[in-house]
Amino acid sequence: MKAVGLWVAAGVASLLLCCGPVEIPGSARHVAGKADDAVETELEVFAQGDDPWGDDWLFGSEHCGTLAKKGCAVAALALLRHLLGEEVDPGSQNRCMIDEGMHWGCATVWEGGCTPEGREFLWGEGRNWRGDLARYGPLIARVGKPNRDYSCDWDQDHFIVIESYDPSEDVHWVLDPETGTRAPIGNRFRVCDTRFYP
Repeated sequence: MKAVGLWVAAGVASLLLCCGPVEIPGSARHVAGKADDAVETELEVFAQGDDPWGDDWLFGSEHCGTLAKKGCAVAALALLRHLLGEEVDPGSQNRCMIDEGMHWGCATVWEGGCTPEGREFLWGEGRNWRGDLARYGPLIARVGKPNRDYSCDWDQDHFIVIESYDPSEDVHWVLDPETGTRAPIGNRFRVCDTRFYP
């Protein structure tokens, strides 16, 4: 797991979507933005393949593969919930989704008891994800990757969290559960559609 510092308004669970990212010398931390009433908090950015959950079977099924190989949707949902202040990681998210029946075979069901607390699910297909990010805060995106010709085919999908936007550099910051990193979206991904919880 990697620690990432984020500035959030005191007492508010959503990120500020302003200001520029700042590298903190001597640290692996980044700052997403800062305001007068903001406080710095630590966020652990974890990867779907991290110990101890990487070798767990996705949805408890050997047929589905391991979280390390096939768990990007589960890990993205865990990252989003963690970003919103909930105590969750990909392993506990996977177990919760098994218990709540939040899967159909090996496919993720995005609604149920293992989603951000007190928030409803909205499907972002055909929507302006940049506008949704500005209005609702961090969201989950199904993306195409360059090693797959940015394909949005369902058998090629990958899920990330679009965390914030830096208007000073016109950069959207993402958390990638495959690598456990925070990086600018750049040409790393093509957003196919989104899932968010306003």
